[in-house]
Amino acid sequence: MRRLLACIVVTVVLAPFSGALAQVPPVQTEPQAPLTVRVEPVGPLKLDAGSGTPWWSYFVPVVGPIVSGLIAFGGICLALRNAEGNTRKTLEAAQKNNDAAIWQKANETELREIQGKLDGFYVPFQLLSKANHQFAQDLRSRQGGKYRMLLKLFDKQWLENLSQGDKKLVEIVCNNGEELRILIATKSGLVDNKLLPYLSRASAHFRILHLAYRSELGTDPARFKDYVYPRELDGVLALEIARLRNRIEQLGANPGCRLAPLEPLVIPPNLQLPEWIDPDGRLQGV
Repeated sequence: MRRLLACIVVTVVLAPFSGALAQVPPVQTEPQAPLTVRVEPVGPLKLDAGSGTPWWSYFVPVVGPIVSGLIAFGGICLALRNAEGNTRKTLEAAQKNNDAAIWQKANETELREIQGKLDGFYVPFQLLSKANHQFAQDLRSRQGGKYRMLLKLFDKQWLENLSQGDKKLVEIVCNNGEELRILIATKSGLVDNKLLPYLSRASAHFRILHLAYRSELGTDPARFKDYVYPRELDGVLALEIARLRNRIEQLGANPGCRLAPLEPLVIPPNLQLPEWIDPDGRLQGV
């Protein structure tokens, strides 16, 4: 087969020249060796894998969109996470500011209430009571023996023998006592319940003192000897004023913060009231 193909190729190539060769006179030449044409077979065509497209390139059309989608999804998740964090911080800051505004308003309200108690009762009572005590002690310094003004007021001779200045001091002390009693009666709603027994005892003292000064209780002081001024009231009053002023300082230093409740008033044993005659027990509930 291969030889046949070779002969056909030679014939086709030499065919155009056959006529011309026929017209050319023969030339006497020396005999030559016959011409031999050798046709080498061509091997099968092979593709070189090393010089072609890499194998992994076939995955790019499939993997590329997936990777791009994952990257885009990750970016979206990160953006959403950042947005969530910013939103949470914004909400927390807004809530914090809102809470601070609420507590500031509550603290301002409490501060006004405490200041109203101090201005409406505690401070005026303390000032007038201390001034009254000063007048009474000035008068006491000129009296001898076991002196008590309440009992002396039943002795008209004693009052008449006083100097004009001492008589005026007695009048001031008794009138101030009546003012203190009225202050207790009208403003006692502002005070702590633990002070009520002390104030009721002081109110009774001021009432008896004023009636004795006006000579409306007769001449026998024995039955009124227990209506003495409760000295423990001054100490308890000082504790209460200090407690309220300390609370005002806390509220002023932390206007927008939530503070612990106001600490209760604690009365030490040395400031407890002595027992009072109370057959039916009604004073225990004061």
